[in-house]
Amino acid sequence: MHLFRGLNEEDMAFAASCMEQTKVSADALVFEQGEEPAAFYIVMGGRLKVTRYSKRTQEEDMFGFLDEGDFFGLDLFQENRPNQVTVQAVTDVTLLVLDIPHARELFERLPELIPRFRLMIASHNLQIRTPLNWISPEETIYFIGQSHYIYLLAKLAPWLIPGIIMASAFLALLTIPHMTVLLLILGLGLLVATGMCIWHYVDWNNDHYVVTGKRVVFQEKVVLLYDSRQESPIEQVQSLSVDTTMVGRIFHYGKLVIRSFTGTIEFDGITQPQDVMALIQEMQKRSQSSLRQAELRQIEEILKQRIGLVPPKPPPPKPPPAPAQNPQIAKIQKFMADLFHLRYQMGDTIQYRTHWWILVKAIFLPSLILLAVMGLQIWILVRSVSRQMDSFPVLGAFLALCVVWLATAMWWLYNYIDWHNDIYLITSEQVIDISRKPLGNEQKKVAQIKNILNVEYKRLGIIGLLLNYGTVYIRIGESVFTFDDVFNPSDVQRELFNRMSLRTLKERQAQGETERQRMAEWIAAYHRITHKN
Repeated sequence: MHLFRGLNEEDMAFAASCMEQTKVSADALVFEQGEEPAAFYIVMGGRLKVTRYSKRTQEEDMFGFLDEGDFFGLDLFQENRPNQVTVQAVTDVTLLVLDIPHARELFERLPELIPRFRLMIASHNLQIRTPLNWISPEETIYFIGQSHYIYLLAKLAPWLIPGIIMASAFLALLTIPHMTVLLLILGLGLLVATGMCIWHYVDWNNDHYVVTGKRVVFQEKVVLLYDSRQESPIEQVQSLSVDTTMVGRIFHYGKLVIRSFTGTIEFDGITQPQDVMALIQEMQKRSQSSLRQAELRQIEEILKQRIGLVPPKPPPPKPPPAPAQNPQIAKIQKFMADLFHLRYQMGDTIQYRTHWWILVKAIFLPSLILLAVMGLQIWILVRSVSRQMDSFPVLGAFLALCVVWLATAMWWLYNYIDWHNDIYLITSEQVIDISRKPLGNEQKKVAQIKNILNVEYKRLGIIGLLLNYGTVYIRIGESVFTFDDVFNPSDVQRELFNRMSLRTLKERQAQGETERQRMAEWIAAYHRITHKN
């Protein structure tokens, strides 16, 4: 367990002596949100779920599940702070309990544990106040952090120091007459410096480093300009390294470099990088252990079936057939549903289009021309009926405007069809980019999901952030697929990672199943031979 890493046997024995073991029955509450904290807990066996009631949404949010080796109850170490979450047993649970008196003894004997607990407390508090909508409800966050406050001070200093000087000068000149122009200049400068300080603080506060039981994530946001997220599955992490400077070692921060099959992710300026690295290594070991335990359970089940200890499982029942539908009606419904759809799911296939804002920009000018031509036609008709244009060739002008209107309508329709025909598909096996020009060529690019190395996205500009669209970059070997200007690019990225994980899991399961079946055949043959003799 990363909190107690590096302790010798004597210290580990002392830490264990400070805790008491207790059991909690399935469905029982350990504690509720709002109660006064009673203890800190370490899970020795079983599973618990963590929830939190949100006053903003007035709903109960899932904070994930806790399994063997996890801990909770960090609110105990914060003064005048009730429990921020509710913890309930899902199965029968065995817990180690650490109360305040024993915690004091533990920290007095082992002061090296204090910064590790402080790191986890800061992570817990940040998780409570930071909504991460892209996290699955069942995905547990084990760490969330930000760059060290020194990084923030380095960004604020170029604006904070001149701002203090200008504020001092502004106050000093207030009592001196005939200084209006200078005061206006100083006030404007002070306003700019204050605005930049606020901007840099919000920018620093928006960047997060996250470690869950499934992945490591770097989320970067630049206010009104940029939104990006880099992530890698835990099982694909190849190496971890920590870089620190002399100042970093004094203030306990540094750069954690995470190299994986999907690229390099840097947790720059993170507090106590060695402890975060130990946490990621623990998550890797857990991932490998859970896969191994699942394989052993499957081996036992197959062997019991082969040697006749348990009957084989019956095949799952076939789902009832879908009600028949008129093909013509189905086509009409699909066309209407797909008319302006930005995301459309058909079974296992998800279809994306570029954002509607791209369509608006393409049809804006022809739409204006259409409206202008129609207005001009109505104006000509009205003037003609009132006999105010007797000498004007009304019929010829009206027909000419009809031709212009028809040509512009064709232009409008061409732009719409061009937007409508550019689609991006994600299937269970492939990513597909289809670009089809009206009355022109069709270009189709296909790549296998198993060959994806990395997925990133970027939202650029104020419009992209306000309307939530951006470009997803999919690296496959030396080439890069792009899903350009798609709505909610973070959701596209998450979907791709889910498909990648599912594909990897299926391949492992298929390989494991083949190996298990072969082993079971050998053991079943041995069982038959020994029983014959």
